[in-house]
Amino acid sequence: MINFAKSRLLVPAILLCVAVLATSACAGVVAVRFYSGGELVVVNRAVTDDVPLAEAAVRALVGGPFVEELAVGISSAIPAGVTIKKLSISNDTAAIDLSAKIVENLDEVALKDIFDQFRSTLGDFPSIHNIQLTSAGKALSTYLPPAPDIGEPAKPLVKGNAVGLSGKKVCVGASHGRFWNGSGWYWQRSDPCGLGEAVLEDTNSVKLVQFLKQYLVQDGAVFTSVRELSESAGTHAVTGLPWWKMCSQSYLRNAGVPCSVWANSTGNCGADTATARGNDDIRCRPLYADYVGSEIYIAHHTNAGGGGTANGTETFYDANMEKPAHVTNSNNLANAVQNSVIATIRNTFPGESGWANRGVKNSAGGFGEIRIPNRPAILIELGFHDNCSRDASYLTNDFFRSLCEWAIYSGICSYFGNTPTWGKYSSEFVSDTIPTTMVAGQSYNVSVTMRNRGVCWMNTYGFKLGAVDGSNPISAATRQTISGTVRPGNNYTFNFTMTAPAAGGSYTTKWRMVREGYEWFGATLTKNISVTTQNDNEPPTAPTNLRVTGTTSSSIALAWNASTDNIGVSGYRVYRNGTQVGTATGTTYNDTGLANNTTYTYQVDAYDGKPNYSGKSNSVQGTTVAVVFQDGFANLNNWVLDPVAGNNVWPALSSAQNHGTISGGNSVYFPGDVVNWIYHDFSPNLTSGGYRSGVLSGWMYDNGLSNMRMAFRWYMYDASGNNKTMYWIGVTNGNPPNIPLRYMAAVLDNGWTYYDLGDRSAGWHKLAIEVLPYTGSNDLKFYVDGALKLTLNQPASAANCTLKRTYLGYNYTSNQPAYWDDIMLESVTPAAPTNVSGAALSTSSIRWNFTDNANNEIGHRVYDGAAKVGEREAFDINYVDETGLAANTTYNRTVKAYAGILESAGTAGSGTTLSVAPSAATVTCDKNINVTYGDDKFTFTAVGGFGAGKVDHYQIAWDKQATHTWTGSEATWSSGTSVQTATSSGSWYLHVKGFNSAGVANGTLDLGPFIYNSDSVDPQINSVTIAPAMVLGGDAVHVTVDATDNVGVTSVKANGVSLTNTGGNIWEGDVIASGALGSHFITVVAQDGVGNSATDPSGSYLTTLVRGASNKAAWGVEMNAASTIYLFKFWGKVVEVDNDKFTLDDGSGSPITVIAPGYKTKVSTGDYAAARGILTIDGLSRAIQSGLDLITKY
Repeated sequence: MINFAKSRLLVPAILLCVAVLATSACAGVVAVRFYSGGELVVVNRAVTDDVPLAEAAVRALVGGPFVEELAVGISSAIPAGVTIKKLSISNDTAAIDLSAKIVENLDEVALKDIFDQFRSTLGDFPSIHNIQLTSAGKALSTYLPPAPDIGEPAKPLVKGNAVGLSGKKVCVGASHGRFWNGSGWYWQRSDPCGLGEAVLEDTNSVKLVQFLKQYLVQDGAVFTSVRELSESAGTHAVTGLPWWKMCSQSYLRNAGVPCSVWANSTGNCGADTATARGNDDIRCRPLYADYVGSEIYIAHHTNAGGGGTANGTETFYDANMEKPAHVTNSNNLANAVQNSVIATIRNTFPGESGWANRGVKNSAGGFGEIRIPNRPAILIELGFHDNCSRDASYLTNDFFRSLCEWAIYSGICSYFGNTPTWGKYSSEFVSDTIPTTMVAGQSYNVSVTMRNRGVCWMNTYGFKLGAVDGSNPISAATRQTISGTVRPGNNYTFNFTMTAPAAGGSYTTKWRMVREGYEWFGATLTKNISVTTQNDNEPPTAPTNLRVTGTTSSSIALAWNASTDNIGVSGYRVYRNGTQVGTATGTTYNDTGLANNTTYTYQVDAYDGKPNYSGKSNSVQGTTVAVVFQDGFANLNNWVLDPVAGNNVWPALSSAQNHGTISGGNSVYFPGDVVNWIYHDFSPNLTSGGYRSGVLSGWMYDNGLSNMRMAFRWYMYDASGNNKTMYWIGVTNGNPPNIPLRYMAAVLDNGWTYYDLGDRSAGWHKLAIEVLPYTGSNDLKFYVDGALKLTLNQPASAANCTLKRTYLGYNYTSNQPAYWDDIMLESVTPAAPTNVSGAALSTSSIRWNFTDNANNEIGHRVYDGAAKVGEREAFDINYVDETGLAANTTYNRTVKAYAGILESAGTAGSGTTLSVAPSAATVTCDKNINVTYGDDKFTFTAVGGFGAGKVDHYQIAWDKQATHTWTGSEATWSSGTSVQTATSSGSWYLHVKGFNSAGVANGTLDLGPFIYNSDSVDPQINSVTIAPAMVLGGDAVHVTVDATDNVGVTSVKANGVSLTNTGGNIWEGDVIASGALGSHFITVVAQDGVGNSATDPSGSYLTTLVRGASNKAAWGVEMNAASTIYLFKFWGKVVEVDNDKFTLDDGSGSPITVIAPGYKTKVSTGDYAAARGILTIDGLSRAIQSGLDLITKY
């Protein structure tokens, strides 16, 4: 299957010999023209060697498309079944007589389409200038109804020898326009190059004729047009299109022209949409020329059907005009215009000295537009709008447009026997502000205004205001350049500076327009200037308010407030880092050629004409924008092939096109027939780093073709690595309509939204996306070739996001080849923070506080010298914490703002960690709390001492309050020990508050009570009780003491064993009995808090032996004597008596009572047990005084 979507030149894979004899050999190939998608396309046919090529081409054309071609949409305006009755090609004429079927359903549109096929096919044979299409020997046009007579015929041509076109009436038809074809509104021509309305014949013809109108009107002609030429004349109510885009039929109907003009073919005077208007549109153009009584009519068109390679201009007249009286003049007009256009293009447009002269041709009734009018008429095909690399690109160029239309104007003048008032290079002097007197050495801002009357002035083509003879005694600059395009009829003011010579006298300066390399032209401004000298010793005042107004990666723009001078300021000197780098006559200067991401210091001074020099201005610093990333494609190492895009393949490096600003030697080539989708990351991962702002740019070599899909994207990610939004610049073939013809911007926010950035054109173009720190207002900009094309608000999803990735190419087939080169990301280095100070958070951490002066940083870092010790990645913060530090230590740090790889200058600050908080472990006393002392001195120690890693100093207070309110006036303790004196009896407290070396407190401590007593009265021991009186060695002897004191007993000891206060005056405790038999004394000592004491040695006990006996024997008389010197032990069965007593019955009939309160925890009735104790009497019974630890259960 032939892919017609990819080519305007259709070359079928099968070439069939067109011959009578099937045995003839194929000798060559002819190119015949059929229609595809409304556009003439080339289809090759192989032909035999026995038929001349031109004849074979005609026969192949009439034979029509093959079945395979019809199947893919190729068609012919020549009805199927038409045959050639007679064919003669000789000299410059092709006479073709066709069968009667050719006139079936013939109308103006069909005739034009048929004739276009023949003329474009035979256009490959330059000698053929007359194509006569007949049927039954009659011109095809005669089968159409003749046009009515409207208005008067053109008056006879009387050639003069005048200048200009005063009073000459010229009507021009600017080709086609949007029309109703019976079912919808359509353009009458297509856009084979994909350049959009800039080269679409229906619209571009208006752009061309606008220039022709200017030339004719400014030379006095009476100009009329069959279409609206003003682009601000309102819109067509039905289509909504501007009137200048509409066809002649719609325009003339709306203009109130009679229906007999605009509906001549159909006779339907209703709405535009009442019937198909193609035939009406063709006929109304020449009839309108008749209606307005013009002297000539020019149908202005651009050509097609040249297979994409045909070039040049051809002009038609009609020898078969319905009014034959105008044929000769039509031929003369055609020759005058054709010759002028060819000569002008060849001599004026660079590189086109070989522009093809396709000649003056006879349409022989084929074009109704020049067959019908009752006046001389021609149809010019200016160039081929399907030759995309040559004619089509020129047709979008205002310089080319203007020179072609000037040439048509010049040809019209020639036809009338006149010469143009305005040459192709023409200017009028309008005004100037050059003074006639100047002061020596003084500079003057002057202007010269010129009006263009010729072709467009553009700096690209060398148009300038020049100092005549190449010199100018008043100004060193001999050329003043043009910005933009100056169209014919428009004024342009050149502003420049003139400096009077140092020597007085009379001087002359002359200025005139020049096209460099071609000629000087137009009026000459001559000014005689008198220069006077003046003795001046007074310098200008110093410039003020020097400031940076803009930066790029290689330049810094400056501005300042003007100086004043008694005579006048001549200029300013600009200093960079103390060295003069330039001068300026105004109050601005752009310093270029600088290194990126570098800070420079500037000053400016002023001088007058003498010269006297002022003092220097204030100094100001400027920092160039940083180049974060750049790639001139020495290789593809900076890029990653996207794994998500299906069937993705690497693009190729190519040297076929190289923009070459950045070293690399190649561009990256996207062939257009596969998926090429690569990306570069600007951070090591998608969850950190990146840039809040910057300019992402790249150069794309645009082939200017439609159906291209090519993108350059800015990807925004949040801190979690989620892609929140994308910004896109490039070309796409999707919706809305016409965007394949334009550069586009797009923003992703719940779907893509597209924006028009203007016309595309072939060649290198710089596309750029600028993202400002997010505000949600005017913070997203798109540029084409350095010009701001669109400003948008970033979507809310972009807040708190950074640029981390860019994509290049397209994630689907890009359809058309393209090149990219010189990819660059530029971003401003964040401003340095100020007011850095450290605030202690703890003994091991500091919070570094600062003022954030940046709006594009993504975080801040803390440095100890070159070592990074802290970092916090968050927007617009004012602190970073550092941990792992020593207590009470001062640290010096610098803080920097950062974004991606960019870091600001560092700002220094210091901070001190907290001291170790005071505690009972870090502050100790030589005396205990809650102990009464008679010594009034209390010595305190700072454990570990003072200094780094500990505490710098304490504030202390010594008083009798358990808590303390700190005033800051307390005593300072910073070394050694602290000795405090209790000045009165009572409880004392030491209050401690710790500080670091920065004077920041950390913790308080209340130590105490420390008890001091000045008492001298001894305690009194009131009684000492010892129990039991007899014990075995090692038994516990329980001591009970009743002791009192005027202040209070603080300690009681028995034989050195401390007793416990059990309440009130009573102290109790146990002393272990001595193992030596006999009596032993217990000495009791009672002491108060200040060391006063009392002693009682009266207590005693007896260490003895134990005797065992039967219960009955306990009643013996001898036992009474033994009971005072021995302990006794008895056995038996337990019988409970009460809670304090039980009996032991050994079966002798004489039970022994055991007195042992609490015994039930050891034994109960029925148990067998033994008990030891002192033998005594309990009522009428023998008993022993025992204890729980003296009872044994068996």
